[in-house]
Amino acid sequence: NGALKLEALGLGGNEIRDAGATAIAKALEVNGALKLEVLDLQFNQIGDVGATAIGKGLQFNGALKLEALGLGGNEIRDAGATAIAKYLESEQASQLERLDLDDNKIGDVGATAIAKGLQFN
Repeated sequence: NGALKLEALGLGGNEIRDAGATAIAKALEVNGALKLEVLDLQFNQIGDVGATAIGKGLQFNGALKLEALGLGGNEIRDAGATAIAKYLESEQASQLERLDLDDNKIGDVGATAIAKGLQFN
């Protein structure tokens, strides 16, 4: 049927930044047939704009059941962490087993949002 059967996408250690993360997020949001389980975007200079886009893209793809999300080593601050927290609160995050946000610039506001998001599912 031509549907992409990709289960893991690893783009860690590149320079995709916010623009690349936003493009990936749009693809995640619109591709209802994608069965991605692992998304690794670590060490890519992604900031709040890109993290917010990724959070929304994951949140609005009802078919996607991600198990691991790697966003460590980026430039994510409180706003981006809050967007990821909204994804954690959604039904789409029910399969998530691993979330990597280490080596970012998340402060207490973002950490509090993540903590609240972890109370769901």
